[in-house]
Amino acid sequence: MISVVMPVYNVSGYVADAIESVLEQTYDDLELIIVNDGSTDLSLEVVNNYKYDPRVQVITTKNGGLATARNIGLNYVHGEYLYFIDSDDVINVHLFSELMKVIDKSEDIDLISFNYREFSESDKIDVEEKLAVHKSGIIGGDEAVKRILDDTLPQMAWSYLCRTRLFKDNHVRFSDGRLFEDNNVTVKIMLMSKNICYIDFTPSGYYLRQREGSITDIASKRFSKRELEDELFIFDDVYGLAVTKLDKGYVSSWYANKLAHLYIKYYRSLYRDNLGLFSTIHDKMDRMYKCAEGLSLRMKLRIYRVRYPLIDRIIRKLTGD
Repeated sequence: MISVVMPVYNVSGYVADAIESVLEQTYDDLELIIVNDGSTDLSLEVVNNYKYDPRVQVITTKNGGLATARNIGLNYVHGEYLYFIDSDDVINVHLFSELMKVIDKSEDIDLISFNYREFSESDKIDVEEKLAVHKSGIIGGDEAVKRILDDTLPQMAWSYLCRTRLFKDNHVRFSDGRLFEDNNVTVKIMLMSKNICYIDFTPSGYYLRQREGSITDIASKRFSKRELEDELFIFDDVYGLAVTKLDKGYVSSWYANKLAHLYIKYYRSLYRDNLGLFSTIHDKMDRMYKCAEGLSLRMKLRIYRVRYPLIDRIIRKLTGD
């Protein structure tokens, strides 16, 4: 059985599409655990319309955020396999069938990572279109994490199906109250996996809706202290996990680059009122830079912008930032 966890918060206009894309899967040995995270719109009313299906369970809790809702959902799963879906997105109806075919061929697979496609309200998508495997392979957990750091493997919670025991046996939970909470959890789960299959489907198995007001949309537009602190927390955690398994020079390069990225990204909005925080990021980046190996020219330029403010000022003036 596949256990599907779907957190829901104020998505009354989209959640029906998400639910139906799960319930209409051609692989039907599944349960759908919907966690209503204190919605204040009509989301709960929409969700309750699907309780006729014995595979659907609805849990309502006070608003705690996406990470907390996912953690609550984990307490109710019964399936051998686990999948998370966001409540404003949809999946191809053949996705689970295709993923289980892979698992049936090799019982040693712990996790399957797959590609996705973004779509907007004006795009026409066909969730019933047959899926074909464009590219696939099997790698170990260490290699998977390296690909995540290289941005060649997705790291979102909805981009993989995994064995439930990876979460349950290792007491893995999402970071309560944090944004970007699936990034570090994915690294944890990958490192606990012996064999990982990656698949590129044609068309895509997952459709990520681009809409105003989504968590992704808000995070891309807001530059608050909370966003900065949460991103820093997640990157810290990922570094601590990755450096135990991968080459320290390589991981230090990745981390120095990420710290420089945060410094530059939030500088204009937050620097004057948060000198201590930016000083901490600068000093940590400097330590990582001294251990870094194989930095690309782009990474070096980003780091130099933080190490040498004059360079940063020149670039901001040239780019109009």
